Amino acid sequence: MAPPSGRELRREPRLTAVLRLRYRRAENLLVSYCTNLSRGGLFVPTDTPLPVGATLDLEIELPGTGQVRTIPATVRWVRSAASVEGPAGMGLAFRDVDQAIGRYVDGLMTRYKPPTVALVVPDSGAGEHLASAARNLVHCTVERHRPGAVAASEVASADVVIVDVEATGEGGLALLHELSQQPDPPPRIALVPAADPVAAERCKGLATTLEAPIDPKVLGRTMLEALAEAQVADLDPGDSFAG
Repeated sequence: MAPPSGRELRREPRLTAVLRLRYRRAENLLVSYCTNLSRGGLFVPTDTPLPVGATLDLEIELPGTGQVRTIPATVRWVRSAASVEGPAGMGLAFRDVDQAIGRYVDGLMTRYKPPTVALVVPDSGAGEHLASAARNLVHCTVERHRPGAVAASEVASADVVIVDVEATGEGGLALLHELSQQPDPPPRIALVPAADPVAAERCKGLATTLEAPIDPKVLGRTMLEALAEAQVADLDPGDSFAG
């Protein structure tokens, strides 16, 4: 079944956010992420979507609250393969949405800002590929920084920082170290050449490392994990699921 399009999908106001969630498929408890959220439901990127009409219970971890909420949902539509419309995945509709969920989503919508992904990569095809991959994964602001020309203070406020260690060398390692010492450091991803195990070892404790050539699926999941850790909104107590 092809996913509905345009106006039909947006009967409820929708924002792009990355939230970690869990659900069961057969006997397995799967960890995934949602990349769009509204009062009515959310989108889950996955290469193995459940069939249309399937029901499931989602356990959603909500940033800024320390809470996990179980929400019943139904698979409304499926995109079986990535396309210009977006990644493979499934659109879920919430069932029996309570007032607390509605208040939380409304609170996010009033203060939501797209996450910022800072790329410290060379001006090359690889850099363009990373920027495109980030934008296709989730609605975000991508900031490009040339290797050797960026200070930690310029990227410390980003939600995720990706550093090409091969291109940046010692400067990139120093940048990752300085960022790791920040009081509230952003999640960091280091791209290291597979042929240089020393670089990967030196990045331990400073960033999540990915070996080049980068597997697009691994890159996408790592970025979602990092964005899920980022604070997507400043929440008031009334935005939580309490009550």
